[in-house]
Amino acid sequence: MNGMTASSTTSDRGTVLGRSTETGHSSRNKAFGSNITSMIGCAPKAISKKAAAELLTVSEKTIERLINRGELPGFRVGWKWRIMLADLEAYVARQQASERRRIGK
Repeated sequence: MNGMTASSTTSDRGTVLGRSTETGHSSRNKAFGSNITSMIGCAPKAISKKAAAELLTVSEKTIERLINRGELPGFRVGWKWRIMLADLEAYVARQQASERRRIGK
């Protein structure tokens, strides 16, 4: 899963849908990332369109459609889409609630 591992607990790096949001980096980037993590502390986490697609096991195109339809908030940094983890979790919660209502639970 491109450096994403299953996790049942929440770490300081964050999880969404029970999966770690930490991705693999070279040792140089790990040291740099650690400094940034310590500087920003518990700032909201943004993930790429690709990471969001992997977490939901859908295509990147599906994530882009959800963003374009306004169902999933997203924003661009340069040419790249970013999705806040909290927004992805809220989207999943809405989908689950909708499905529960649909089947009458």
